[in-house]
Amino acid sequence: MIDFYKFGYIKIDGLEYTKDLIFTKDEILLYPWWRKEGHIFSLSDIENILNKIENITDVVCGIGAYGMVKVENDIVRYFKDAKKEVFIYDTKKAADKFNELVKNGRAPLALFHLTC
Repeated sequence: MIDFYKFGYIKIDGLEYTKDLIFTKDEILLYPWWRKEGHIFSLSDIENILNKIENITDVVCGIGAYGMVKVENDIVRYFKDAKKEVFIYDTKKAADKFNELVKNGRAPLALFHLTC
């Protein structure tokens, strides 16, 4: 569960992170998460973890405190083709959505940008 989020900082299950990351309800998959283009989430940026996320039910994209990150259509299409629901919100709202999904027995994947 996400304990707390503010600009540039997130606390997950009691552990603190200050860089972008990818995680599930059970583990941190990639920290820090660096992308080809800092403010774009694309499928090529997550290809190395796709084999680790077979049991996810949803994808939650936290696109920054002010929503400055663009989520490429290739990510959305990939997960929708795999019958996963995709949520794209500013990171605070994405954190709330992630926790809601977990509380409802879902297994979300989170792609989070922590700053702008």
